[in-house]
Amino acid sequence: MAGRGARDGALSAPATARSMRTGGFRSVAAPHRAIQTNPMALSRPALFFLLLVVSPLAAQPLRLGAIERRHPDAIVLVADAQTGRMLGGIRVSEARSARYYPASLFKLAIAMTLLESGADPAARRGCSAADTAVDRRLRCWLPAGHGTLGLVEAIAQSCNAFFRDAANGLSNAAIATRARSLGMLPREHSGVIPAGAILGEAAMVTPSQLMRAALALASRGRLAQPPLPLASPRYRPIYDGLRECVRTGTARSAWSARTSIGGKTGTTVIDDRPGARAGWFIGFAPFDRPQYAIVVLDRRGIGSDAAALAREVLETIL
Repeated sequence: MAGRGARDGALSAPATARSMRTGGFRSVAAPHRAIQTNPMALSRPALFFLLLVVSPLAAQPLRLGAIERRHPDAIVLVADAQTGRMLGGIRVSEARSARYYPASLFKLAIAMTLLESGADPAARRGCSAADTAVDRRLRCWLPAGHGTLGLVEAIAQSCNAFFRDAANGLSNAAIATRARSLGMLPREHSGVIPAGAILGEAAMVTPSQLMRAALALASRGRLAQPPLPLASPRYRPIYDGLRECVRTGTARSAWSARTSIGGKTGTTVIDDRPGARAGWFIGFAPFDRPQYAIVVLDRRGIGSDAAALAREVLETIL
């Protein structure tokens, strides 16, 4: 399966909890934390609540069968944003083999590298709908162009021209290092990214690899490999961009009245299927206190389709 970046526009997991007795204590593994308590120390109402309410809820798998039937070409992965534990999804068995270019998701690696270089995130760059790379005229996905943007707006609108210009002033090796840490480049990749492939067209990745990016963002870097200080004020523009992407940007189909979602879309054109595209969405919810990290690959859609599917899944499980 080959492709190149373009514009952005269930399989139930096994039961995720079990009870076991160790040294007179009962440990109930819940989706987000382990509750360890001595039953003898609980009041009777509290014990009934633990046994009759918490335990059954903890044992529920993700129930996404109806969504899976409506989206026959999608892969969805859902993980616990606090522990990184996989909780299930849709067609999980295909998540390690389906390979596509990350496309515009790669812009997050450029954005992080830009901030790490000390650049001013408020500095504005122009998008006139076309720019030049390796003597080729390349167009932004928005025919009219985006005008001038800062980093937050560029993430939200996924502006090709902004990120190509930003990457031109950064170390290629630094971008590659950050991309590897986010699962947007395979670890074995040489680290040399051609100018014409700087927007996520250098190597294909799987949904499983991109879960590293989703968990890194959801955990504010704690679950990144290696850990990243994403809770630092330096990275605030990244999160402002992810929030705005869902509110008004390319991922606005992920906006929900029931929960707050942050994330980013990507769309790749598939070279061996003329006219065919595939859409990505990576994100997390709720935005301020993430419980879930999510990766969606819609193999017959674009980024906005993947974002809409992410909203459907998150609204189902939250």
